[in-house]
Amino acid sequence: MHPIRGLLLMSMAIAVAISTAMGYAVERAGFDRTAAVILAVLTFFLIAVPAVAGFGWSFRRAAEIDHLARRTRRAAGGRYIGPVRDKSLSVEADDLARAIDELFRQHGGPAHETPVDAGTHLIESARFSGGLRLPRFRLIPREESFYAQFTAMADQIRGGARLLEEMFAPNPPIADKAYEIKEVEHKCDFITHEIIQRLNKTFVTPIDREDIHAMARALDDVMDAIDNAAALVPLYHIEHVRFGARELSHIIGQSCDAMRLAVAALQSRSGVLEHAVEINRLENEADRVHQRAVGQLFDEEHDPIEVMKWKEILDLLEDATDRTEDVANLLENIVVKHG
Repeated sequence: MHPIRGLLLMSMAIAVAISTAMGYAVERAGFDRTAAVILAVLTFFLIAVPAVAGFGWSFRRAAEIDHLARRTRRAAGGRYIGPVRDKSLSVEADDLARAIDELFRQHGGPAHETPVDAGTHLIESARFSGGLRLPRFRLIPREESFYAQFTAMADQIRGGARLLEEMFAPNPPIADKAYEIKEVEHKCDFITHEIIQRLNKTFVTPIDREDIHAMARALDDVMDAIDNAAALVPLYHIEHVRFGARELSHIIGQSCDAMRLAVAALQSRSGVLEHAVEINRLENEADRVHQRAVGQLFDEEHDPIEVMKWKEILDLLEDATDRTEDVANLLENIVVKHG
């Protein structure tokens, strides 16, 4: 028996039991038998009608998906059975129908019912594309726009990292780039607030709510670290670029590129771990450059004020790579949890 039919029969049994108990209680209270029967019938219909309507709708949706799955299996057996689209289909069923039609159109399936080797085409397509991903049956839709917002934020961070590289490229550094980076940081703050507001209004999320919140904060922390390092250049009136600044800003740019690719791959869960490994490698490289730069700073610079300025700048640049590693670790956790 279909699970939905079983639930429907159980609901009917509960409705009969409740209505019978209600009629018996009314009769015991002193009312005549006719009033008790009428009340019992009304109680039954009040419980049964919504149950029949709800389970009937659910059964129809499930039957549509099952019907299309059978048609797909028949097609895979070597015979194309024509367009599967139907005006009465729901959104998910219609999407599945379109996916089936598209597969046969791409692999030479005819537009009418003729014997073709459709099974080979369908199976090979699923094998070499990483598996045929069909729409899932859901009673409540999931909000998927969080992925797009994460990607948009990663794009902004990558742009900020590019500006940081441009700042330290010449000698003396371009101090005005700090104000452009500040604008990017404001945009990231805005996207972070949008993500959190949407999270508060969303009932079903694609990943755990705490992971969405943590991801938004982790991405924002990367941009904050870049902005903090850049802001010191005009603040401290830096006149020349010391060893380590150019190298660390370049590593930050590479880390943000890898981070953007990892974030973009989060929805499909494909390639995230590879990009996370690259981010970790870059963070280790940044640690080595930072140590060399700080050691060289103390060896060569005798002005204690300059030492204090550059020590803070180098520390903040290295901190930006630490923040990208935090994003990579969070992405790995999400993939392991939901992959």
